[in-house]
Amino acid sequence: MCARIAGRVAAEAALAGRTKKTDLAPYEKLFMRKIGGEIGFARAARSLLRDVDDAGIDALLAGIDRPQVRELISSYGDIDYPSRIAHALASRRDLWATLRPLIPILGGASGLSEMAHMILAGHDGGHV
Repeated sequence: MCARIAGRVAAEAALAGRTKKTDLAPYEKLFMRKIGGEIGFARAARSLLRDVDDAGIDALLAGIDRPQVRELISSYGDIDYPSRIAHALASRRDLWATLRPLIPILGGASGLSEMAHMILAGHDGGHV
């Protein structure tokens, strides 16, 4: 996806004879518009997981090792769009009781609030 954006911006600049660094600046704007939200979400997820110790990681993995959760991950998992899994999990009320014990591991209500904000906001407005 981003390679297509880069190729299009480079081709347009080359065909127009524009060879300055600034002529490629539209790439970052287009790139961030396309996947900036996912970058922001990944940052928030990484922030939540940064301080989780080995026992916490084991508990998280055990908590999601359920047939319904694995099926959801298989259906919605996408390395380029990690927020899709979180959104799918949050949308499944039938899984809330199963996932509730994981909340303290992920930083409690404030940690999940930050994650929910990232999911709903769509981007963090930051740069790579």
